[in-house]
Amino acid sequence: MGMASNNNNFPRGGRKPAISVPRKGRFGLFGKPSQNGSHFKKTVKKRVKKHGLSSQLKVTHAEPLTRKTLSEGMLLLGCVCEIQEYNIVVSLPGRLVGHVPVTNISAPYTKYLQDLVDGVAVVEKVPQLNEIFHVGQAVVTRVIEVNRPSEHGAKVTLSLVPDVVHSDWSLRAVTSGSVVIAAVKSQEENGYVMDMGIKNVRAFLKRSAALKYEIIWNQERPLGMGHLVRCLVTKSNVTSVTATVELSADPDLVTMAVADLEEMTVDMLLPGTLLNASVSKVLKNGLEVKFGQHFVGYVHKDHLSALWDTPQDYSTGDDILARVLYVLPTVKLIYLSLKKELFDPEAIIALSKSVKFGDIVKKAKIEHVDTCGVTISIKMKTRSLKGFVSIHHCSINRSEPDDGKSLKEKLNERLAVGTFHKCKVLGYDYMSQVFICTFDKRIIKAKFLYPKDLQPGTKVSCQIKEHIQTGAFVTIDGGGKPLTGFVRSFHLSNVPLQHPEKKYPVGSQHSAQVLLVQGNKIQLTLKPVLLVSDIPPLHRFEDAQPGMLCEGVVVLIVKTGLLLTFYGDVKGWLELSKADRKKKYYIGQVLPCYVKTVNVNDGKLTLSLKGDCTEDKVSKKRNQISKVGKMYKLNVTSCTQVALEVESNAGSGIIPAQHLTDNPTLAHLLLSTYAPGDIIDVAFCFSEIDGLVFTVRPSLIEYFQSKSAMKLSEVCEKMLLPCTVRSIMPKKVTLQLPLSTCNLTHVRLKRLCSIHVNDASELRLVEHQGLISQVVNIGGPDKLIHVTTKLSDCWDYSTEACVSLLRSFWRDYDKIAAHMKEQGSPLASLVPGDRVKGEVVAVKECGAVLKLESGVQGIATPKLYKGSLKCGAKVEGTVLFVDFQNGCVELTLHQAVMKRINSIQDGELDGDLGVGMGVRAEVLSVREEVIVAVLKGAGRKQLAYIPSRCHTNDLKPDLSRYRVGETSKMIVQALEGGRILCVQQRFVFQLNKLKARAMVAAERMKGNADRTQKYDTSNSGDGIKNLDTFEHEGNGVSYREQEVKGRKKREIYAGEGRDSCEDTVKECHIIPNAGASGSEPESEVKSEKDSSDEDEGTILKKLKVKPMKNNYANNTSNETREMSCNLNVDVAKSKKRRMSAEEIVGDTGCEGSHNKRIKTSLQNEVVREPKGVHAGQVRRLSLNAGFVWDADPSLLPAATTAYKSDTSSDEEEVPKHEGKWKRLTRAERVERARQEEERLRAEEQKLMDSETGPQSADDFDRLVLSSPNSSLCWIKYMAFHLQATEIEKARAIAQRALSTISFREEQEKLNVWCALLNLENLYGSKESLDHVLDEAVRMNDPFKVYIQMLKIYADSGKTEEAEKLVSLLTKKFRESKEAWLQGGGVLLKLGKLEKSRSLMQRALASLDKKLHVEVISKFAHLENQLGEPERAQTLMEHILTSYPKRVDIWNSYVDMLVKNGQLEASRQVLERGVAQKLPARKMKSLFAKFLQFEEQHGTLEGVEKVRQMAISYVEAAAGRVEEDDD
Repeated sequence: MGMASNNNNFPRGGRKPAISVPRKGRFGLFGKPSQNGSHFKKTVKKRVKKHGLSSQLKVTHAEPLTRKTLSEGMLLLGCVCEIQEYNIVVSLPGRLVGHVPVTNISAPYTKYLQDLVDGVAVVEKVPQLNEIFHVGQAVVTRVIEVNRPSEHGAKVTLSLVPDVVHSDWSLRAVTSGSVVIAAVKSQEENGYVMDMGIKNVRAFLKRSAALKYEIIWNQERPLGMGHLVRCLVTKSNVTSVTATVELSADPDLVTMAVADLEEMTVDMLLPGTLLNASVSKVLKNGLEVKFGQHFVGYVHKDHLSALWDTPQDYSTGDDILARVLYVLPTVKLIYLSLKKELFDPEAIIALSKSVKFGDIVKKAKIEHVDTCGVTISIKMKTRSLKGFVSIHHCSINRSEPDDGKSLKEKLNERLAVGTFHKCKVLGYDYMSQVFICTFDKRIIKAKFLYPKDLQPGTKVSCQIKEHIQTGAFVTIDGGGKPLTGFVRSFHLSNVPLQHPEKKYPVGSQHSAQVLLVQGNKIQLTLKPVLLVSDIPPLHRFEDAQPGMLCEGVVVLIVKTGLLLTFYGDVKGWLELSKADRKKKYYIGQVLPCYVKTVNVNDGKLTLSLKGDCTEDKVSKKRNQISKVGKMYKLNVTSCTQVALEVESNAGSGIIPAQHLTDNPTLAHLLLSTYAPGDIIDVAFCFSEIDGLVFTVRPSLIEYFQSKSAMKLSEVCEKMLLPCTVRSIMPKKVTLQLPLSTCNLTHVRLKRLCSIHVNDASELRLVEHQGLISQVVNIGGPDKLIHVTTKLSDCWDYSTEACVSLLRSFWRDYDKIAAHMKEQGSPLASLVPGDRVKGEVVAVKECGAVLKLESGVQGIATPKLYKGSLKCGAKVEGTVLFVDFQNGCVELTLHQAVMKRINSIQDGELDGDLGVGMGVRAEVLSVREEVIVAVLKGAGRKQLAYIPSRCHTNDLKPDLSRYRVGETSKMIVQALEGGRILCVQQRFVFQLNKLKARAMVAAERMKGNADRTQKYDTSNSGDGIKNLDTFEHEGNGVSYREQEVKGRKKREIYAGEGRDSCEDTVKECHIIPNAGASGSEPESEVKSEKDSSDEDEGTILKKLKVKPMKNNYANNTSNETREMSCNLNVDVAKSKKRRMSAEEIVGDTGCEGSHNKRIKTSLQNEVVREPKGVHAGQVRRLSLNAGFVWDADPSLLPAATTAYKSDTSSDEEEVPKHEGKWKRLTRAERVERARQEEERLRAEEQKLMDSETGPQSADDFDRLVLSSPNSSLCWIKYMAFHLQATEIEKARAIAQRALSTISFREEQEKLNVWCALLNLENLYGSKESLDHVLDEAVRMNDPFKVYIQMLKIYADSGKTEEAEKLVSLLTKKFRESKEAWLQGGGVLLKLGKLEKSRSLMQRALASLDKKLHVEVISKFAHLENQLGEPERAQTLMEHILTSYPKRVDIWNSYVDMLVKNGQLEASRQVLERGVAQKLPARKMKSLFAKFLQFEEQHGTLEGVEKVRQMAISYVEAAAGRVEEDDD
């Protein structure tokens, strides 16, 4: 306890001290004074005079009360912090907690409770505990029992009974002015007879003296039997045998009553007594005070007056008011408190409600650290609150290896003073007035820790623990310590169960709802009806309103009615009518009913089965707006093992783990990145079936943002809808669609996937997993939606879906990695490409297991190391992939492979490689999530990543096409996040073939279907007998064409194994549309002479369809089949338009440019002429994708016009005009062609006119296409968008420019970077500017970028940012004089003269001496331009004095003076220069400068004078030479 004692006061042997501790029983702490009062007084004075203040121990610092120093029999001042039904929780000093049972309140209260138990008639009503006490009330307690079940836990039982509290008091101790504890023994006419617990003492409390207490603290009610009151003795009549006292309960008098210490001993000090004291000494963590004549007390720092007071704020001699907290037995140390709020419950409660229990404080500041714990400050709007975190909540693992550091050193290392940390508020200590917090991350994530944290109606996840006859015990996991709850047998299911253990086996997980919380007892319900009910739970009588609809559970059935229970302790009586009595009811039945009457005071509720406004309520319920598809901002309240529990303005709900991502394998890892208190800005409601289910899955967010939720009436066949897996059965899977109604559908195995499976479990689906579905049909009386999730039905065979899925994977992966890094995981410190060393710990057939130096486990497959490995061998490897899910890394130990992998994987490609280009790569790792490969070739030491799944519905991806060690061609698809994303070239070939076949079959299908419809409407006898059929077989397509008008039946198959689509091309005749009269002349094909590009161009335009990326809702059958790459097609003029099958598939070679590769379009249609076509016969067109029959005739190809021969001159075209066909004369056609020619000529002339600048985005696109490497063109394009305040478009142009300009054009790229930096500086945020600056530094010469950024800051006047950048620049490039000069110039430009001059001195100290003259000269010129010219001249004079032979300095000095207009000074400097004796070469330069100066700024006389001076110098120099020769 840190005590330093005097030998006189605490002898080690020999004679005992004069004052000894009385030896009595456990509670006998007070000795009986002598019967002679004067003799007793003299004895005390004599002892004090002899021993002075040394009769008590002297302490060096004030120790707080701990569990070790807490002992039975101690009197303590406490504060009520919680009132339970049969228990009171009391806050004690030292942040301890005690419990007062209902039998330890007072003797009269216990007697009346006993009478109730025994059935004795009680005259008066016994008050409840919450009527006697209130939270924040100060109470005097005595410790009855201290149970220490464990090292960190102890249960303290207390007593408030006056008999126990005053057990050592005598009659003489009861004097006027004393504060005592008394209980109401009986109620009389004029007041109350009080029980003080002191033998032979009769106490009475008048009604007038209790009136104020009743008004303030008892809600104006009379005091009840056993009511405990703190009173002041106003009158005292003490005799030798008895004492009669009169009391007052006035709160003001009692609180401010100061004790008279004249004849008081230590044993007579009752906790809560107010004393006048003075500070005698300031201790390290508290105060030593004096009071009375011979008392010494101690005040711990937690009990100083103000919240943030420190002992140093007090001085010796300060007068203070203090209250007694407790007296340590044996040593008689008195501990006091200076808190004024101890007896002001309102102030204490107001302070405790400043922060809610369970709130998460994201930035709590560390104020003090000691061995007891950590003191923190919680910043609020108006003030700073005080918090405390004990050692056990500081996340200090005591099992860590001992590194020689003390506990305090570890705390200071992890929780340094002044740093900010995240904490959670657990409670409030009413005695020290601080909030109890925790740094434990597990507890921070927990939703609830104690039963009191649960409220009736709260949904929780529980696990069946044990079954008994009356119900089942369950374990509730809230993230912290598991809680135990109980479920009654009739609350296990909607109907009674004979064998509940079969449906609810031990260990099974279930959702439950809290019914009742009583102390530490929790009752729950598992009834599905209550769990999914939309009716708000009724858990208080105050909430019940007549006519309100509620749901109750039947617990008692009698002939006249039913007893129903609700949430909490609410019960109601349902009286049955004669008609209702005929119905059958059972225990546990859930009945919806209406509140008839409610009596809150008596706790009575009557119910009815029929409400007054049932129809209105039902109609209102039906008219409620669905929440599905609405966007919400969510607050995470708890994190369970399977979902996030969140709160929104629409109510509480969950986000299942699978709704966090499109990648099922990363779902639970992503779940761990969230914590209670996190805010999710964008989330959508996905379902309302089992409560609110929200989603943040990227694909669903994209769907809701584009289409929002749709009604059933808006759903049509062939529509693509996202969905989630709701349940999985062997032969079918239940899916949930994002619809407000009818959103459940069942999918059989044959429609679930394209491959054959016998059981749905083979697909490894999980609940809430995301899929894409296509609507097959909507049928039945309930309008059920039938869908398919087969890959061939929901995918357009584009690589975009593969790459998008891989992008999503890496975004989620990076988020997990960042979280793991914050957690300090050694796994997160490793990245692909890192060189690591480790030891082989096991070698198996599947590979080698290593333990790396960082402690991380490594895995290497046999193909990734050469030779054989032995256990214990030391090896070195390269990281290929960090597997957070399994807690290991995948390595390669092959030295040849390691040499081909850079240690820094930044995703940069060397040479002219870019997106769309081909590259060779070797597969290193084949994983379920991603394929890892390394690029091959000189300077290409980068890892590439290939998607393992080609679509969300690719449930069993084919990984057999990837083999470790195999080298194949890849196509670069994207460069994102420092990673290279590729796909296999042969995979692209396969997709292109499938695209072409699907497009052919779809167009043919559409054409024949439309033709059939036309013939059916015009001439049923000549129509097609049967409609075409369209089937999918795996990933291939089969098409059957039925017989038309007796023609021979033809079947065309585009199977999966075909190499091309050439075999699928058959002839198709153009059938004319039916006219108004039902017939029309047969259409003729235009002659070869008049054929134009518009024919095929129009056909190709009709075939262009956007990819199926976002078009979930609008993809009808035609749209899903008309698949194309939407690429530009150059159609050449040809007499016979024929294209080979290779042109359909396209040249997807990877050696050409991206544009060339795009032009090998899949849209080029195969147009063939049938053989044997002669003059006069109708020509037939052969199309590979059918014909668009319902198109606008004005857009149809010219093949619909009549065939024209060379001799015909009156043939006419038939264009569509105002809904009817109109024939054009030859003159009209010629005139139209002439006008079109003039228009085209004008457009070409406009483009060729160099004086007319670009005026639109299309003009700029043509400009940058013609000059792709010109930064000027790109910057002009950016400026064009900035003029229209289109900031985002300007940014996009800049990024496009950076990706387009050749890597060899470094300066051009730098110009664009500078323009982008300027843009972000003017229009962006600080974060965006910093991001662009970092990217620019990474992609360019950092020095050049920093210099340009300095200029930008200087031009925009950003002084602070410029100063920081100057400091960074001079640190990184301290040996570059240009860095110092640029920095100095910028500082001068911004007006920072002194900092610029200081920078020059630093430059001279850092640079080589040979550069000093040049640097000083440059700074002098800068000073002359931007600072003080006088200082510049001084600098130049210093240089000339030290280096007179530097002719360049002379010339520079003269130029500077001339610029300033100081011509005479310039002349004087030149005269000084030519007066020197320098070598002839240098003198020649000086004379030339002097002569030039006089010619420009002087007179002819001056010019002549300089010439004479030069001649004189030459003659003198010649004379010296002759003398030397002689």
